[in-house]
Amino acid sequence: SFLSQISTARNILVVLDRSDEVSYMSLRNLQNVHVIPVDQLNAYDVLHAEDLVFTAAALTSFVGSSVKSEEVSA
Repeated sequence: SFLSQISTARNILVVLDRSDEVSYMSLRNLQNVHVIPVDQLNAYDVLHAEDLVFTAAALTSFVGSSVKSEEVSA
């Protein structure tokens, strides 16, 4: 599989964009691979994984959601 070419880890977390159903269906039954949508990403899954793989769309979504700023009046 493609993941075996980029990682030899026992626990791989693959983060997908919510709309990426084809990748989800392809990866969900692979041994030692945990697939999660980007909006469900949490600290436990990140710390439990030995390797973390983001799709381009998931990375864009993740980085875009964490950049939101709030204005505060003093």
